[in-house]
Amino acid sequence: MSNNEKNHERRLIKKLIVKARKRAERKNNKIFLNAGIMGVFGWHICTPVILATILGLWLDKKFDMNGSLFIAFLIIGFMVGGYNSYRWVKETLKFKIRQKEEDSVILQDEKPIKTGEE
Repeated sequence: MSNNEKNHERRLIKKLIVKARKRAERKNNKIFLNAGIMGVFGWHICTPVILATILGLWLDKKFDMNGSLFIAFLIIGFMVGGYNSYRWVKETLKFKIRQKEEDSVILQDEKPIKTGEE
């Protein structure tokens, strides 16, 4: 097999992968996709809030602060959870954009092969 034929074969395989990925994205059930996204948001927000609340309650009992540390740590927990969610969305969007750019480059890269017979 010549080098041109190998390159053409690789391009065809990449093109098939891109088409299969796009087909799978279209067939994805949006309800389950949205539920998954909401689940990730829940983990990103609730985990810091719960941990900060537990820490705030423990510090309130230890230093007898009458709930002020509980409120402070609850607010800190929401801030950390919001920042975690922001970072996750930002990285997810970067990944999606990079993936679409790669797919478009692969689809535009289709060139006819040159055989030695011409």
